[in-house]
Parts: sequence; C-alpha cells; structure tokens
Amino acid sequence: MRPTRLLLVLLAACAAPPPAAGPVLIELHAPAWVGNPTAGWDVALAPAVLHATGRAPLAGDRAAAAVAAETDARGRLAAALRPARARLSFAWRALHASDLAPAALDALAADDAAAQGVITTALAGARLKGQWADDEAFWVWLELDVGAQLLPAFEADLSARLAALARELTPADHAALVDELIRFVAERRGR
Repeated sequence: MRPTRLLLVLLAACAAPPPAAGPVLIELHAPAWVGNPTAGWDVALAPAVLHATGRAPLAGDRAAAAVAAETDARGRLAAALRPARARLSFAWRALHASDLAPAALDALAADDAAAQGVITTALAGARLKGQWADDEAFWVWLELDVGAQLLPAFEADLSARLAALARELTPADHAALVDELIRFVAERRGR
C-alpha cells in the first residue's frame, strides 16, 4: 500500500464514530504476589528473604484496611520468625555441645520475653513491597531479609548472654548461623 493511501485509511479509521455507548467494563487482575507471596523472588539474589501478604476487608475506610492488612502480614512474618529463631538457637547449641556443659547451654537459652524481643527487633526491618485493593479487600506485600534483620538481633542477644561466661561469638558461629538461615528460608520456599 502506498504511503498516501495508508494515511487516508488511518485518517478514516480515526474519524469513525465510537462504538455504541454502553457500560465499560474493566477487569482488574490481582498481582501475582496476592496469591503467592514469593512471586518475583530471585533466590540467587536474596537467599535469606521471607515474604508475606496480608489481607483485610475493605469496608469503606481504605487507610484502616491498609493498617489491618499490614498488621496481618507482620503477623505472618512473626509466625515464620519464631521457628527461624529457634533453629538459630538449636544450631548454635549443637555447635557448642562438646565444649560447654549442658547446664551452661541451658543458662544461655533465651527466655520467652528475650526471644520475643529478638523477633520484634527483626520485624522492624520489614519492607513494604506492594499494596493492592479490589472492591472487597486490601492487600499488603512485605519482605524481610532475615540475614540482615533476624541474625544481628539474635547474635546481639546471644552475645550479651555469652559475656557472662567470658565468651563471644566467633566467625565460624556466624557462618554456621547464616547457613542455617538460608536452609530455613529454602525449606519454607519449598512448601
């Protein structure tokens, strides 16, 4: 087709009347993370990252729904951090079972309040990755790098306990704890 003829065809198409008036329907599709919190996660770049989505009914107050959805997502992250913290404790205990007496190992165990303090400190580092709403619910997507948040909180708590025994965490301890966290996240991802 010659360029002038093509131009005439395009102009005629633009001048055509719009289609018959009627309701315009737009179908919204939720982002992939609404159904799968790990969608878009590159395990090679972030092997120690946990993701969570939270949902809250959208009952008119969008701001309140956003807060409720974020609270839900933080609760899901906290539920994942409890076993992660316990695994770190178990891994450190297993590393030092031969050089510390069982009573000393028991004395170094965190009580419930200290364990919750570690989790609360780690949760402060959760990042908002996305928000989405339809006409029924508000969704929030959070991520938490447990290597950058949980591990330092756990190590600080354990270091304070070790000071009473004139001991400290070693680089080998740190490496073993990092490996344990990466295994933990990989196992959760495989669910």
